[in-house]
Amino acid sequence: MIRPLFSAGTSRGGTTFFTRILSLNEKAKMASDPCLPLFKKLRNQIYLINKISFSNDGPSSDFYFSDEKLKIMELIQETDLKIEFPQEDLPELREDLKQRMKLGAPELAPYFGNLNGENFIEIFSNCIQTMSEIYKAQDGSWCGFNDNWVSEYFPLLAKAFPTAKFIGIVRDPRSCITSITKIKPKKPLFVPPIYSFIRSWRKHVDFTIYMQSIPLFKDRFYLLQYENVARDPEGEIKKVCDYLDIVFSKEMLDTLKFRPLRGDKWQTYSHFKEELPDQGIYADSIDRWKTFLPSEAIEFIEFACGPELRYLGFNLSCYNSGPLSTKAQAFAESDLNDAKGWKLPMRDIKTEFNDDLKRYNILKKDGLTTEDIKKNFLFYETYSVLKN
Repeated sequence: MIRPLFSAGTSRGGTTFFTRILSLNEKAKMASDPCLPLFKKLRNQIYLINKISFSNDGPSSDFYFSDEKLKIMELIQETDLKIEFPQEDLPELREDLKQRMKLGAPELAPYFGNLNGENFIEIFSNCIQTMSEIYKAQDGSWCGFNDNWVSEYFPLLAKAFPTAKFIGIVRDPRSCITSITKIKPKKPLFVPPIYSFIRSWRKHVDFTIYMQSIPLFKDRFYLLQYENVARDPEGEIKKVCDYLDIVFSKEMLDTLKFRPLRGDKWQTYSHFKEELPDQGIYADSIDRWKTFLPSEAIEFIEFACGPELRYLGFNLSCYNSGPLSTKAQAFAESDLNDAKGWKLPMRDIKTEFNDDLKRYNILKKDGLTTEDIKKNFLFYETYSVLKN
């Protein structure tokens, strides 16, 4: 019997690297970013059932600062994966999965042409079963996948798959932004506004804190920080193996044995490839943001994500307290206007700045309404952890 395993992180967050490490264990096999079209179809179906307008291929909401967006988040959390999958949409889903898999899991792409299921549980189950067959997963092994930006669906999967386990992968957003900024001149359509990225990063972390705090995920959720793996790969991967009750082997850290994205050899998966070794696990990229990003960009990121950064043990270097500097505001506004990649719907940017600043004040107060807490931190549990 295969045991389902799901992980989620953010783009440029080290998730492909992690799936390659884990897949070298004979008792764990994972795919890299194969199923985002299925998660989007799930979201769209929830919106359709609840008569909520949506963009078929748009990014997920960040859910902050709006009663309407918060209500949508709660509708998603209340959804049972037994909801019907429209059978007429199966051919489109199969093709979308195939195209998506060509990017991060090309070894899977040819095998999903007959994927089917009456409801979303069956679709997810059949995806994992197909992956387990392709990867030749042993009986009793973990098998699953990482998809980025989908942690809001983990509670639904946890209820649908009682034996499943979950891993939340987090990387310093300043490093993530450094990585995607590097390719902006060459691939502007792949680069979102920094505000959209860090709001989505923050949502991922707030969900992660929430899931660590509720009974549904007791002994079923593990927080993995990319920087810890880069600094101490053996120690950190041993902890993951203990969590999954599998045996660690040093072979898991041999990058020469990683499953390649394409071709027949793993290549360094970094936009700074020219500065890095061709093999091995390295920590050189951890602090690159300190010299690559301008101070106003660092201040802006730290302002928007300060409570979450501190929770994760990161130090703030440019933002201390209070409103953003004029220089940082100008940077954020210019970046928002210039970006060509996916964008979260946002109000006037000054309103967004003011609401992000209010989060700091709310953390200092008591006696707040549940609505105020959720609009700013999505969950009372997240607010409580960040406050303390």
